Amino acid sequence: MSPDATYSIAVRVRRVTTEDAYVRVPVTDEVMAAGLDADGHQHLDGGKVMTQARRLAEAGDAGWQVQEQDIDLHPIQNAPPDGR
Repeated sequence: MSPDATYSIAVRVRRVTTEDAYVRVPVTDEVMAAGLDADGHQHLDGGKVMTQARRLAEAGDAGWQVQEQDIDLHPIQNAPPDGR
């Protein structure tokens, strides 16, 4: 063995990136509550607004920006697959 030889151990790590974006949900009949309230007013349905926001975020460029990035040890340690 060469005196310059070194040894190493492969440790699996993972990087998790969290991004956020703001999407504009149009106020249409699609996001309104089905009926009128006791005062005769119609209100937004929060669940419908959130569903539409998710659809908009998944459908196109929502202007995602990195909010945070964490590096941690991967909970499953195993040998690297070929080519890694």
